[in-house]
Amino acid sequence: MSPSAATHCINPDCPAPYPQPGHNKFCQHCGTSLRLQQRYIPLHKLGAGGFAAIYTVWDLQARQEKVLKVLVTTSEKARELFQQEAEVLKSLRHPGIPKVEERESAFSIKTRDREIDCLVMEKINGKNLEEILRERYPQGCPETLAHQWLLQVANIIGVLHKRKIVHRDIKPSNLMLRNDRRTFGETQLVLIDFGGAKPIDPNPSSTRLFSSGYSPPEQMSGKGAKPTADIYALGRTMVHLLTGRHPTEMEDVETGHLQWCKYTKVNPGFAALLDTLIHPNADRRPQTARAVKRELARLPTMRSRRGFFARKGFSFVPPILQPIQQLFSRVRSKIGITVKQCRRIIFLTYQGTSFASLEILREMTWGGMGAVVGMVVGESLAAYTIWGDKFAHWTNESIARLNLNFDLKVQHTLLIVAIAGLGTAWGLAEPQSYRQRSHPFFAGIAGFLAYAIAWLFWLGFPDSPRVKFWGFLGISTALLTLGLGFSRYSLLHLLASILGTGTIFWGLLKYGNVSFSRVPEILSFSSFFLTMGFFVAMGIAIAFSLGLSHFLLVPIVKWLMKE
Repeated sequence: MSPSAATHCINPDCPAPYPQPGHNKFCQHCGTSLRLQQRYIPLHKLGAGGFAAIYTVWDLQARQEKVLKVLVTTSEKARELFQQEAEVLKSLRHPGIPKVEERESAFSIKTRDREIDCLVMEKINGKNLEEILRERYPQGCPETLAHQWLLQVANIIGVLHKRKIVHRDIKPSNLMLRNDRRTFGETQLVLIDFGGAKPIDPNPSSTRLFSSGYSPPEQMSGKGAKPTADIYALGRTMVHLLTGRHPTEMEDVETGHLQWCKYTKVNPGFAALLDTLIHPNADRRPQTARAVKRELARLPTMRSRRGFFARKGFSFVPPILQPIQQLFSRVRSKIGITVKQCRRIIFLTYQGTSFASLEILREMTWGGMGAVVGMVVGESLAAYTIWGDKFAHWTNESIARLNLNFDLKVQHTLLIVAIAGLGTAWGLAEPQSYRQRSHPFFAGIAGFLAYAIAWLFWLGFPDSPRVKFWGFLGISTALLTLGLGFSRYSLLHLLASILGTGTIFWGLLKYGNVSFSRVPEILSFSSFFLTMGFFVAMGIAIAFSLGLSHFLLVPIVKWLMKE
């Protein structure tokens, strides 16, 4: 179901892309799919520029809004850059970089005339610095803000450069300020538009991507991609924010230097640092983001305004005490960073645990409800129609043709059990909380067969009831899990569902008020509601076991494998 009454077609050639009825799965004008990957529903167009259009989409699986970037040109070079952006973002995890999932985030949609490349990423709620500067600080932002923003962007590009990636397009419009609470009351900048990002390469390149006023001379002349290019763009961005003027308005065309200090008042040390960042000669700039942060930390101005000496009213710190002041400020900064990190870890752990608990509870509810519906439908068909006897007769004839060495006589209860499996599997597949890929219908067919095969084992295996029971439980759980269609870590999910479900029933039999001697009575349908309770417990146990596998075991395996 769409969360909006209208949806938007993403086909650039569509004659009337908006509005489309929210229940439509295909565009009524061009036939393009409105259910991208059976997961994303395009809601609104946010804008377009360059080679791409941007949309807001609703993620049916995550149940939240995200951003969809659509390549609108057919240029091979643009497509290469677009795919390169997707690979870069998939590999990065940082609060200052839009999050892109490893799977189902980059894909192509076919239209009548061509294929359209798409990329889904985290939606950043907020405005970019160009908008903030225009609305709040038309004469230039305060120095303290520029200092904070410079540090944050240096941290972000430091992560990029460690991964041997250069962004190549840092400017105010590509820096967004989150307005959510993910950063515990502090503003967090996010670097966007990785379309021009590329691996660090000192060799000349034929691909020339630059933004007037922000890109360094060596980038505009195609002399390769180095970290100093991002450092130059960062410095020019800060100058723009401090002065409220575009860098091209202050540039000396002969020397390439910016004459910017006359347009704002900043601390001489901070101004000197910015001048080194924007030096036309790349060798004269700080060579790494870490060097930028180190030089920034040496500036006493910003720290003294909020530090011990400022609070005590000292307007001047004697030179002999400045090392102590700097040491105190650094220790205080380290403690503050550690506290923030701990608070963030605690918050994310709480948030992740809450989300996982709700998703597991939802799957358990659907699994139990599916079992109830399956039992009721199966009982109705078996008791009030001829289908129960016909299915049993057909099964008996099929078994007779196999010439098995034991006598097996199936009753109409086989249909009830099989439909209970169908309902359970359908219920477990419907929410897709664990990234089950099978359609509920096909998962239901697998559940039907799983429970039917396991029930035949229960009826025909010539051994003790205890062995028969655990065999029934293991076969039905294993085959049903396989039918849910886990594309990755399927073996881990299979083992978790078998062992988890078995452990839950072992605990119920050992520590509950249920004796094992009652198991044959439960599975003999002597009491319909008692048997229904057993199959409901199976659905809940399988859902719970798969939840532990998806939210606990799989992340541990990914961490161990460094994925």
